[in-house]
Amino acid sequence: MKFIVASVGIVASLVALKELVVAIAFVFDYSKIALVSILFFVEIGIYLVIIEKRYMRKHEKAF
Repeated sequence: MKFIVASVGIVASLVALKELVVAIAFVFDYSKIALVSILFFVEIGIYLVIIEKRYMRKHEKAF
């Protein structure tokens, strides 16, 4: 259960950070919005994979 709460918290904070960066990019240059959004979604995916691998490695020994 802690794994789910931690991963949701990390994703929520990354999404909030992405929105902030997109807002800043919107002020300076419109063309950067798509690039920044794609990069942050890729980063969120990487973080979720890392968290899942750590969780599975930790609980794999129990099985």
